[in-house]
Amino acid sequence: MGLRETTVTNIGWTAVAQLAVVGLTQVLLLVVAHILSPQDFGIYAACMIVIGLAQTLTILSLDYAAIQSKEDWNEVVSTAWILRISLSVVTIACIVLLSPIISALFHIGNLELPLLILSLNLIVLAFTFPPQVHLTKLLRFKEISIARIAQSLVWSAAVLIFAIIGALYWSLIFASILSLVTFMIFVWLITKRRVGLHFSRRTATNLVRFGSILTAGSFVYLLSTNVDKILVGSMIDSAALGIYWLMYSYGTTAPTFMTGVINTVMFPTYVDLEKKPERIKNAYLETLRITSGFSALMAFGLAGGAYLFVSVLLGANWIEGATSLAILSIAGLFISLTSPAANLFISKGKPELVLWLTLVCFIPMIPILIVGIAFFGIIGASLAVLIYEGCKCLLVLNKAGKLLDMRNREIIPEILPSIIAGIASALCITLIQLLLGATVITLIIAAGLGLATYIAIITIASHGKFLEDVKEGIRIIRRVRKKNQETNQDS
Repeated sequence: MGLRETTVTNIGWTAVAQLAVVGLTQVLLLVVAHILSPQDFGIYAACMIVIGLAQTLTILSLDYAAIQSKEDWNEVVSTAWILRISLSVVTIACIVLLSPIISALFHIGNLELPLLILSLNLIVLAFTFPPQVHLTKLLRFKEISIARIAQSLVWSAAVLIFAIIGALYWSLIFASILSLVTFMIFVWLITKRRVGLHFSRRTATNLVRFGSILTAGSFVYLLSTNVDKILVGSMIDSAALGIYWLMYSYGTTAPTFMTGVINTVMFPTYVDLEKKPERIKNAYLETLRITSGFSALMAFGLAGGAYLFVSVLLGANWIEGATSLAILSIAGLFISLTSPAANLFISKGKPELVLWLTLVCFIPMIPILIVGIAFFGIIGASLAVLIYEGCKCLLVLNKAGKLLDMRNREIIPEILPSIIAGIASALCITLIQLLLGATVITLIIAAGLGLATYIAIITIASHGKFLEDVKEGIRIIRRVRKKNQETNQDS
């Protein structure tokens, strides 16, 4: 099977898993939002911000470092695993010591115990490292996808059961731990590969040298995507943080869904194409076109129907976040357009570009955030995030073009048709909402007509390239399926 077929197959399997995970998570959040309060979501969000930042430090980008390493594979994995476990233990200790300060920062009492319990995820994650990095190295995304689907099913069942019995914010915490344990068990069972505990100081030095720069960029990036939530929680209250966190989740998850799928698969693909610049260029442009095609549909669809979405599906407790959802969905589009370039920088051995480009936009963002929140609350925070992500997107696209020896006029045609179609779709949805009001029937009609408008406009604007991409994807999937059937018959 060729690299293109392998990549498309992996994207297909990862997309199925991502759809199951994102779909179940977002649907269950709609249900749980009617049971739990914004304060409960705010407490969980405060914990997840801390754990997310800590997780970046414990991961140390060792997965990327291991995949690109040319040293003995068993030694690399074993050394990286020991590093992960050690860093996780140290990080948990630091979280316990700092938990009173964190609790005071978010004005939430007794945050120490939830932080301690949720920080156990760091240990569980460390134990998923050997099988997961091995499967990724071999491009066996089908197996990872199965484990992700199992994780999602467990999370969905656990959060719903705990919420119904009145566990409040603990519902989200317990579900997070149980689902991650499920993923860990599945990847180990699927891999069936033993990993020895051999530590090499030389290998560790090489891994940390590569991973440290990437980790610095990841940490700054994660901090930049969470500083708005930190300031909302510290400057307003936990209820506002809960509303903002949920709107940010919906606003950025839907547009960036396909980005996560494609990026997971494309990094090892870029590594394989390292010495073929023209093919990397074509792969990047194709990735950008496919990403923008999906992301613009979701982003502008949510932007046009934000009030309809919140009022019909979330309810009155969350209506304050409708405007923020509309703004953040466009920010999500910028995030999705930025992400393919980050993988490109890493595969080209320039992970520091991610750090510097993020810092250039992040530092001016902080005063804008503070002023925005002080005067306009969560809407001000949303606008600041939109400005930040928009500026970063322009810088990253420009830098990626220079790295691949491309001009802007080669990049813009790949994303412009989807932007035009997205704007038309948003206007269509807004008009339907104004004419019919906020009801379930209106939501269904608006979604259907918005989708039809988008497909029609993007087909025209791209001169049929959109349909060609869809047909090509279907042809490749059919060829791969036929080859898999022939292989199974021969065996």
